[in-house]
Amino acid sequence: MPKWSLSFVVFSLLVLLSSSSNAQGNPQQIFEECKEKIRVIQVRSIERMEAITAECIRRIEELQAAGQHERARAVAGECIDLIRMTARRAMGNITEVCHRCVNALRELGANELADRLEAICIEARRNIATKANALIARIRSKF
Repeated sequence: MPKWSLSFVVFSLLVLLSSSSNAQGNPQQIFEECKEKIRVIQVRSIERMEAITAECIRRIEELQAAGQHERARAVAGECIDLIRMTARRAMGNITEVCHRCVNALRELGANELADRLEAICIEARRNIATKANALIARIRSKF
């Protein structure tokens, strides 16, 4: 997935929310749409990190088999950086979506939904961070 794809998805979904006349006054619909946006960001970022890890491990093992241990370590470092960057971007995108959605819900007086959405956001960011750490550990275990 190109680097800009996740940002494009977030932007597109925000445009959809802001242009939806039905969603503007309906707190439950705003909540559901925002929850789905967060889920999509989380799923896609985890899928991307898993794909990066699989490819990196394949490359590392290939380099190690060829006796290129220094190059394998360099590839591992590049992969870890890419996983961290992917996780940071996804968590930042979730924070951005959550901020806009929670504010919209609070403006409509839907504080309970806003609180629930904040909890969903925290959990989504935690899931991404946990997955990133586990994938980084998998890469490091190759050495």
